[in-house]
Amino acid sequence: MLAVCNGAYKSGSSWLFHIVCALRNVRFPDPAYQNPAWKKVPSIDPARLAAFLRDHDLARTDYAAKQHFFRPEERDLLFAHPAVRVLDVERDLRDVVVSAYYHHVRLGRFCGSFEAFYRVEGRLIAHRVRAYHRFWTGPAEKVLVASYERLHEDFDAEVSRIAGFLGWPLEPDRLHQVRKRTSLGELRTRHGEAGDAARPRFYRKGVMGDWQTHMSAAMVEDMARIEAEGLPGAQRASCVLRTKLHRAFRAWPRTRLRRLDQQPTSS
Repeated sequence: MLAVCNGAYKSGSSWLFHIVCALRNVRFPDPAYQNPAWKKVPSIDPARLAAFLRDHDLARTDYAAKQHFFRPEERDLLFAHPAVRVLDVERDLRDVVVSAYYHHVRLGRFCGSFEAFYRVEGRLIAHRVRAYHRFWTGPAEKVLVASYERLHEDFDAEVSRIAGFLGWPLEPDRLHQVRKRTSLGELRTRHGEAGDAARPRFYRKGVMGDWQTHMSAAMVEDMARIEAEGLPGAQRASCVLRTKLHRAFRAWPRTRLRRLDQQPTSS
């Protein structure tokens, strides 16, 4: 079987992947099939997906990969294969936007307040995550949507549901190991993030309701509209333009400086 941990952006997909890996002694795709842009976890290169499915006997060996597949041809390949299971994970959309803000700040993609981030990129992120979950609606035997909140509120029950979907037996001892191996502290330790608490981390807080200390009443109302209806076309186009302009503005000085540094000096 290939368990594709295909959760949405900043919704707990890394946590979901580590849970699946802790449930069973799975194999990862060979480097020849992996996406070289992904360093922390093994991911299948989208261009090599068809070859991976063709070249491996998934009926006899269990594999796991973390993905963000979002193309019809990728979905069709996965749904058509009898030994593929897709796992998505949903999270409160407001917390997704807050998590995305700190992720962008950590990577140097955004420098400013959360309020500014919400106007420039947050609304578009919320719209795209909403669309992502709707895109991955599929047959119950092929797709499971886990819940970030349920993993916090009743970890054992939600992990048991994931194991049942994959058809993997789950003994109490194994469940205890899964809980221990996928705790926030353990994941930070394994990924070298257990040191200075002030340093920005990939595994940041993992708490529910963080949006309450970041969002104004107007933002919460706006988020409710986006979750119910998505962004209208004109608003979506405006958000895309704002995001592109912001990223171009952020990249221009560094690009310009690199070009100046590369110019030969006169003798």
